[in-house]
Amino acid sequence: ALLQEDTVTAFKATIGAIGSPASYIYIFEFVKSERKR
Repeated sequence: ALLQEDTVTAFKATIGAIGSPASYIYIFEFVKSERKR
């Protein structure tokens, strides 16, 4: 659970830093790849 919270924090930081749709695409692709495991 802690690792997941850190991941969410990293996602929020990425969105805040980039502030563009590209960040959402990156997250979508990351989640998609994680679910394949």
